[in-house]
Amino acid sequence: MLRGNVPSFRFPHLLLLMALGLGHSAASLAEDPLSATGPRGQVLLAEVGASAELTLADGTLLSVQLAAGMDVTSLAALDEGWLLAGTERPAGDGRRLFVMRGDGGGGERLAAPGVAGSLVQRGAVLLARDGRLAGMAWLEGDDARALAVKAAPWKGDGWGAVELVSGRGPGSQVALTGAVLADGSWLLAWAAFDGEDDEIVWARRTDAGWSASGRAFADNSVPDIVPSLAAAGNGALLAWSRLEGEQYRLQLARFERGGWAPARSIAGPGTLYPSFQGGPEGPRLVYLDAALRGWAVAQLDAGGRVTKRAALITDAEDRPLSELVGESVRLRWPGGGRSHDLVWRREP
Repeated sequence: MLRGNVPSFRFPHLLLLMALGLGHSAASLAEDPLSATGPRGQVLLAEVGASAELTLADGTLLSVQLAAGMDVTSLAALDEGWLLAGTERPAGDGRRLFVMRGDGGGGERLAAPGVAGSLVQRGAVLLARDGRLAGMAWLEGDDARALAVKAAPWKGDGWGAVELVSGRGPGSQVALTGAVLADGSWLLAWAAFDGEDDEIVWARRTDAGWSASGRAFADNSVPDIVPSLAAAGNGALLAWSRLEGEQYRLQLARFERGGWAPARSIAGPGTLYPSFQGGPEGPRLVYLDAALRGWAVAQLDAGGRVTKRAALITDAEDRPLSELVGESVRLRWPGGGRSHDLVWRREP
């Protein structure tokens, strides 16, 4: 179970996960807004009822119709337009992957990577870089509490063979996140229950294939939850929350030269639920600050140093999207038109 002082004044989905016995993982919700940056700039997305609201880099607003039961979990901004991926509930039990692409308000369904027999698929992650789709990763299995990590490359006109990244573990594997690095390799990370608590697990795909999955950091006796990955420079940055005492605290580590640098705390107690956003100017990290009772955003350089921050006290439960507006940063909640422009505070 999820331990520590998780804020109960917001995020009823965390309480629901705890009631279902899945709270130790605290996976992100499918309806979280998404951000992706491609050759044309930043694309923003939020699900609004039966449609997905897309804001393109030039400010164009699009509405993409979704079938009942569709949940979008990943967005990519490509040379030829946009790409959405997620899961839907077909006739019968379980959930299945779906992929949709477009360059306007309409969307064209693509065949999802080939699968057979599994009742549960979730956590679809599109893997793209420089406007090109490399592949997709997801979780799959017969039991939602014991899912494997799988992936498939994109061949330009369809999906390649499905690849097993990590088999079923002693407990759940959730909160899958991924990035394509500057050298073309794929990096995945997720939270895996080891029988005692959640640990951050990772694997990398190079021309030689997938590495064996394993812990990113030394085993400990406290939960490490809800990771988020972003390519940065010649490596990648990983953010997640670790229980320290009675509070979760935001952690950051850099992947470089094939391994992980030591993790360090980059925010105060009560900080969790991180999400990387941003583009060429460097990754921005949006996260919940329970002590503040609001949302915060940190601008990072390629090495993972926080250069400036901004924060907003708000009762908004949903995570906002972040956009740079001149010298300020805008936190925006799609669907309701609510936004706030914040002044950056430089870090020493």
